[in-house]
Amino acid sequence: MRIGDAAARLGVEAHVLRHWEDVGVLAPRRSPSGHREYDQSDIDRARLIRIAQGVGLSLAQMHEVAAIDRGARRAAVDRHRRQLQHRIELLRAADE
Repeated sequence: MRIGDAAARLGVEAHVLRHWEDVGVLAPRRSPSGHREYDQSDIDRARLIRIAQGVGLSLAQMHEVAAIDRGARRAAVDRHRRQLQHRIELLRAADE
């Protein structure tokens, strides 16, 4: 599917998908005429990017995580979760 259809399906603007491609976290293939063509794996990856952003991972962190295997990816997410938990504890302590 073309970028406009992919963006609509994902609930983002087309420029967001272009940006993700520019920073290397998404890589749709190109048609012979140069148009981006998104398949289901690209859509799934874009959904994963949105989830990762929702939990606070930066695009740079996502780029690193995408380059490693599933086990290492889980470890990276767990590490991020622990960092968030630590920040929450610090904020609670400051609130007392």
